[in-house]
Amino acid sequence: MKPHILVFFVLLVSLLFLNVWQSYRYGETLRVLRIMEDQQLDWVERNRRVLAAIAMLDTPERLDSLAQDELGLHQAESQEMMFIQLPGEDY
Repeated sequence: MKPHILVFFVLLVSLLFLNVWQSYRYGETLRVLRIMEDQQLDWVERNRRVLAAIAMLDTPERLDSLAQDELGLHQAESQEMMFIQLPGEDY
């Protein structure tokens, strides 16, 4: 009868150890998940700021100012334009 009690005790201790180990793994996984969620929120906020900056820089007024001030471009007048029509093509 004693070997049965010893086997039962060994199984009980093993199951208790496995339960504690599984609880530890669950806690670690939960901690990593929370860190990843925080990182995701940071990336979403960064992405939102980048999209806002792109929208601001992509306005027609900004592009017109950039073309005139930094690149020295200007709106072409009609005498500066040249139209080319290739033979056989009607537009």
